[in-house]
Amino acid sequence: MINSCKRRKILVCAPSNAAIDEIVFRIVRNTFSTQTRDAVLRVGAMMDYDPPEEVRKHTLDYKLE
Repeated sequence: MINSCKRRKILVCAPSNAAIDEIVFRIVRNTFSTQTRDAVLRVGAMMDYDPPEEVRKHTLDYKLE
């Protein structure tokens, strides 16, 4: 029997950090499910970049701290 409730994954790419931050912010802001919001993960080089607080908590570096 196939489980129809499997979690689906989507990979989103953008040409800049600002564009990715805006996408993450809009997904988190417009999602009613806490489980879905917590599943959002922003991956990227963060050495010389400081994203907004709303986005920072969804970065890989933040989740590994």
